[in-house]
Amino acid sequence: MYTGLIVATLWAGANIINYVADLRFYKRCMTPWETAAEACKVGDITWPSFTGNDLKKYMDRVSSMMKSSQLGVPESNTNIPYIYIEKRITGPEQKIFLVCLPDRLIIYGFSAKTINHHDKFIDQRLNLTRGFFQGKPDKENNTFTGIWKFHK
Repeated sequence: MYTGLIVATLWAGANIINYVADLRFYKRCMTPWETAAEACKVGDITWPSFTGNDLKKYMDRVSSMMKSSQLGVPESNTNIPYIYIEKRITGPEQKIFLVCLPDRLIIYGFSAKTINHHDKFIDQRLNLTRGFFQGKPDKENNTFTGIWKFHK
């Protein structure tokens, strides 16, 4: 009986820590990109053209544009501002890649639990097909892509 209680407590604790990691990523990484995109709109700054090809090169141009406009580039826990590594208590670490457009943020590399947490953070309900935050599974691996449409 005590063993079951200990296991349940450890499982619940790990889930709480993972939830906090998701919330921290939302507040420290996603929200600053939204704020920077809004500041670019207000400052009437021209965005680099987006073709959908070579996402890394596009995000390098976005980062350079933000630096040259004195806006600052949102920070990451890697040396690349649009790549974030989220360490998990249970499961593998998540390598997350962000693509910021003037009206949305595309996030590659979410796990199923993480994408569901972010849907609840942004839309206050879980429905990946409706609302400001939507998501879908990737075909190549067991990750999800999220799209956060910024409020107008």
